[in-house]
Amino acid sequence: MPIDINNLYSQITQLSPQIVQEESDFTRRLEAALDLAKSQNSNNNFNLLQKKLKLHRHEYQWTAPDLTAPFTTSYNPSQPPNDFIVLSVDGSQIEPDRDSPADCFLVNTGEVVIQYGTSPQASLSNTPYLFWGDYKNTQNDQGYLDPDIHADSSIIAAIRDTYEIKAMTRLVSNLPSNMPSLGILDGSLSQWKTTSQNSRIQNILLTDYLEALEELKELASTKNLVIVSYISAPATKESINALRIDSCPFSEPKCKEHCSDLPALSRPCDIVAKVRDRDVFQSLLKEGQRSALFNTRSTTMDHYGSHTVSYFYMKTKDEIVRIEIPNWSTSSLDLAHNLVWNQIDLGNGYPVALHEAHEQAVIRSSDRNSFWRIIDNMDGNNLIDQGLSRKNIAKKRRKV
Repeated sequence: MPIDINNLYSQITQLSPQIVQEESDFTRRLEAALDLAKSQNSNNNFNLLQKKLKLHRHEYQWTAPDLTAPFTTSYNPSQPPNDFIVLSVDGSQIEPDRDSPADCFLVNTGEVVIQYGTSPQASLSNTPYLFWGDYKNTQNDQGYLDPDIHADSSIIAAIRDTYEIKAMTRLVSNLPSNMPSLGILDGSLSQWKTTSQNSRIQNILLTDYLEALEELKELASTKNLVIVSYISAPATKESINALRIDSCPFSEPKCKEHCSDLPALSRPCDIVAKVRDRDVFQSLLKEGQRSALFNTRSTTMDHYGSHTVSYFYMKTKDEIVRIEIPNWSTSSLDLAHNLVWNQIDLGNGYPVALHEAHEQAVIRSSDRNSFWRIIDNMDGNNLIDQGLSRKNIAKKRRKV
């Protein structure tokens, strides 16, 4: 039955005054954030904020980055080199079907190499990895999880992250040493904790990911290469949190001591609440420009070592994007800026190599159906009758 549109419309209409009020509040908070950001043009103000952030890092509750330059700092892109290479990797997955007797999942990586300049050429491919039973990869027999651990979507996504880094490393291994090159990945370089309550599993996943990054780092050091990840329409407020600290009226921003009893949206720093990083940089940057570099201090990075992430923002024709970069690759910021901007221009608003990698990685409905059909038929067509639930069988036979 379709949704009752009249009922829904009535509810939305009742919310109209609240929506108007929230829009007005957001505009006020955004203006406050922009005023704070612009106040950093003064060297004295900027130095004071830097000092406040560093000295009281463990006293305020917000995750704020280290600043390398004022918020209003911007850089224009320049022309890319005459000859360069762009590598891109993206991934997708098929998660276990609880109604299937086959305990397995699939990770697929899309890999793209595009060479520009005097000898243009391109290579597009994908590599599927099947994980079965105790989640040993059928190709290299590398174990990840215990047999009794359920691989939920977050665990599989973490494994996929690692395999994307490994795919990028394979591509980098074939790069010429002196050719300016960009390696671009989709999404954040920081691997968030899985939903698994098993700390051992979390440690295994993170260890594997960091080992893959370390291998990439060592290989990248022999190339003229910069590695970045691309986040479209980021929802992060990490840089805004620095402005929260700037707005704190207390000489020492001790959140628990000064404001723990105050409700949300009534604390002094809530003057910039609900504002995202991208909202501020939408006003501070012009098309093609990038911001200064921010060094993240998220606790997620506590065990990353040299793989700790820094980031900057870029303004495209249609949006603000966040570009993350591992600390061992930050010496090539100009190369990253110029080649990412070139990719955005060629892709009409989105990096062309990343788009092609996504197209190589994506698993369409027909692919999923074929995958499960092959799995279901592996045992002489007996698995369906022996293991599938009646609900799953009903889905497969549905006529309407």
